[in-house]
Amino acid sequence: MTPEYAELCERLKSYRPLDLEWGTPCHHDICDQAAAAIERLSDSNEGLTEDLYQAVLVAYRSGAHDWVRLNYPQWINAISAGQEVAPVSSTTLKGADHD
Repeated sequence: MTPEYAELCERLKSYRPLDLEWGTPCHHDICDQAAAAIERLSDSNEGLTEDLYQAVLVAYRSGAHDWVRLNYPQWINAISAGQEVAPVSSTTLKGADHD
């Protein structure tokens, strides 16, 4: 999970708005549910990113060097160096975003 997502989840888990009538903190399950959903999706995204990296690694090893350079430039240095797992900094599917 990225530090930004981890911080957001912690903030959601600790968020306790005041009860307008009594002025005391009240617990809202929706905040905890949102934090749990973010954690679950982040873990899923990390797994998918690793699966994608492995597929791109196979393509590179099969000779698709230019394709990898064009579509996954954030990984080309790691792949050409023979790194077997996705770099830690690539926790999102950046290669899938084409502007």
